Amino acid sequence: MIKICAWCEQEDQRDIQAQRLESSSEQISHGICHNHARRLRHSYRSSLHRQSAALSPHRSLALSSQF
Repeated sequence: MIKICAWCEQEDQRDIQAQRLESSSEQISHGICHNHARRLRHSYRSSLHRQSAALSPHRSLALSSQF
């Protein structure tokens, strides 16, 4: 079984195409590679930070005035 990052495949990366050609007889399983997992975590954390700031604007002002 060949594991392929679904996001890499969607981005049409060349190494994914090569893997598919080499393993035409094997089953393919989709997952997420290290790079895309890292990018997803970063995006998620940024989103949480923005939501937190939007929900409590006074807290962010208090923090900025301490410096």
